[in-house]
Amino acid sequence: MNQVGELVLLRNRLSAAVARMGASDETMVRLARETDLAVNDLQNTVMRLRMQPCKRLFQSLPRVVRDASRALGKRVRLELDGEDVEIDKTVIDALSGPLIHLVRNALDHGLETPPERAAAGKSDEGVLRVAAIHLGDKVQILVSDDGRGMNPHKILGSALAKGLLAEADAARLSEREMLDLIFLPGFSTKEQVSELSGRGVGMDVVRAAVQGLRGRVDITTRANQGTEMSLELPLTLAVLPVLYFKLRRETYALPVSVVDNLMEIDPDHVHSISGRPMAQVGPARIVPYIDLGLQLQGVPLRLGRDPCEGILTEQGLLVVSEALGTEDSVVKPLDISQQSSWYQGATISGGGGVVLILDIQTLTRAMRTAQAA
Repeated sequence: MNQVGELVLLRNRLSAAVARMGASDETMVRLARETDLAVNDLQNTVMRLRMQPCKRLFQSLPRVVRDASRALGKRVRLELDGEDVEIDKTVIDALSGPLIHLVRNALDHGLETPPERAAAGKSDEGVLRVAAIHLGDKVQILVSDDGRGMNPHKILGSALAKGLLAEADAARLSEREMLDLIFLPGFSTKEQVSELSGRGVGMDVVRAAVQGLRGRVDITTRANQGTEMSLELPLTLAVLPVLYFKLRRETYALPVSVVDNLMEIDPDHVHSISGRPMAQVGPARIVPYIDLGLQLQGVPLRLGRDPCEGILTEQGLLVVSEALGTEDSVVKPLDISQQSSWYQGATISGGGGVVLILDIQTLTRAMRTAQAA
């Protein structure tokens, strides 16, 4: 897989070199095109060799559910879907522990005891569903239950009680941000330590493992109806499609999977709300305005004076000098301590230069922490 990754980088550099030559040499253009097709075929073959069904990931869950439900005195029916969905072997190996933790969390925190379910008008048997869904170049792993749901304000109270959050910061949080507090290191809503929970080691480890696989974790919950944890992961780790963009003279990259849209920025649609810059990107959508010139280089990009373009992501509107285009890349890990968490790694562009790949989720988290301070 590593050798194919190197071959992809060489293919990109060859294509870029031929493009700079222009179409004058038809032989070189044809050779570059044929090389591109051959490398794509080889890359797809290697990816297929590494793919394994999710059945291997799910095989330990029935015993985990049986043992935990007996220990907790709960009746639980486990439903497994998508066992034949294939995913990269590296993802399966890395997800085994986090998935078991999510299942135990759902059993301990989510599903009620039979008397509690009867009082809530539910059947005494809880349903825990674990499913794998194929979504194009991604795989979604869902862990859902029909239990009590998560209470954002209770989560906030637990975080405050454990000193994981300051009172001043708590007042600003939305319910979505309150739910995200479960990912703080040391967080737990259990007052007593048990075999299953209460040790303060949990969801932060799950999120770190998923982010290490270039994935993300989402929470959907409704009171008295249940909670769904969604892990969205790349189908393969061999190659990462990225969008290159410029910040003044520097080139950076962003995973294509986090990009929703490219758009022009209207200065009239940029406002300050509670001291935070926000941008209106639709009739009823306002998102954080993130000036990457300021965050990465220390000097803000000036709308109307500097060339500016917007990259819309789930975290907000990223302001850059220019979006350059997409390319398949191979991520090389970074071994630096200062601000290393802002980057997923580095790659070599078609022009032969080293380009840092931005991790926008960790960058925006660092921004929120700095703003709160």
